[in-house]
Amino acid sequence: MVRRSYSRVFYCIPIVFCLLLIPTTIELIRDLMDLGQSCDNGLCSELTNTEIQENVLELIAALLIALGWYLRWRKSAKRDQLRQAAARGEGRAISLEDVQLTDERATLALLHTIRLRMAWRSRMYKVVFTAVFLIVQVVIGCTLLAHGPIPRGSLPLPVIGLLAEAGFLVFLALLYLFLFVAARERLGVTEEGLRARWFGIPQRARWNEARLFAQVRENRCELASPRASVRFTYLHDTDAQEPLIPYDEYRRLMASVLTLIAERTGLPLMDLRDPKDR
Repeated sequence: MVRRSYSRVFYCIPIVFCLLLIPTTIELIRDLMDLGQSCDNGLCSELTNTEIQENVLELIAALLIALGWYLRWRKSAKRDQLRQAAARGEGRAISLEDVQLTDERATLALLHTIRLRMAWRSRMYKVVFTAVFLIVQVVIGCTLLAHGPIPRGSLPLPVIGLLAEAGFLVFLALLYLFLFVAARERLGVTEEGLRARWFGIPQRARWNEARLFAQVRENRCELASPRASVRFTYLHDTDAQEPLIPYDEYRRLMASVLTLIAERTGLPLMDLRDPKDR
């Protein structure tokens, strides 16, 4: 058995969402009762209708979020069942040659660290950020042009446009910062085992405790033990991330890392990818 890949806290989140819906549900029931009584008297309140619509929208949005979270948890739980079965030797094993991108090997010294960062010159990032920027500019421009007369005492239209642009630029900066931090990874090979760092969170797995060596996605592998789990990226391209060393050298080093893991642990490489990605 290996450490679970998900937290049981996921159980609680849909329940918390449902508990938060109780006041809204009570208010909605009261509004419906008031609307029924007023309509019986021939006086249907437009304000009550608006409040009912708002409460219904809140309920639908919260239920969709809770449902999405529950389905995500279910998917994580099913994937973890596959991990536990693979740790017992059940499932499909694949050859290292099917994963390694080169037949060449590099000399891999222990205490070696492989670092990844955001691909600064990535065409993918340029296209995505340019498309988002242009779409938002069109939305802001159309909204301002379609805006009716501004009430007296309100901010002038150019000021509103500048505030919208400033808010959007702050959002882009935060998004870029998130992607920058998410792309930074570090994988270290030591005498005791593997160590990695992602989003600043350290991960360690010892050779002698390892029970699972698997490919979990096309470019992600995992070494797991009953107490810990290390997941690391094996780049097949440099669209989103790039190594700090030349890519050819990186491929040789990663091929050596996979070979070393198999030798030190004696574990086969299990295939935990989705069937559509195989």
